[in-house]
Amino acid sequence: MRLRNQQRQLKTPHQSVPPLTITPKREKEIPHNEWQRRKVVKDRIRALKKALGLTQQELSETLKLAHGTVGNWLQQNRKPGSFACLLLAGLSKTEEDRNFFLALAELTSEHRDLIGLALQTKPSPD
Repeated sequence: MRLRNQQRQLKTPHQSVPPLTITPKREKEIPHNEWQRRKVVKDRIRALKKALGLTQQELSETLKLAHGTVGNWLQQNRKPGSFACLLLAGLSKTEEDRNFFLALAELTSEHRDLIGLALQTKPSPD
């Protein structure tokens, strides 16, 4: 119930902004096989790291995560959790990468749309 009230409050100031619909083709973007999924995730994180011009250490510091955590993703030992996927989506330069990490976070479509809208909105200067 609390989430619905928050959504109503969020809709009021942003009524002029059309809702963002993120509809990733899960079958093509995120494989069902766990090993293949980790390989795709590894490749996406490496590409993101390269696009941002960051080392593995700098990426882990930016995400406020342990160096070994990012290393585990890049060595395909683990995949990022939902929170880490949201952080990676926030760092992504392209809409395709952002959608990929939002889909990987395995959120409901409502939550994905709200977060996608928040990522599109530019902060106002103070």
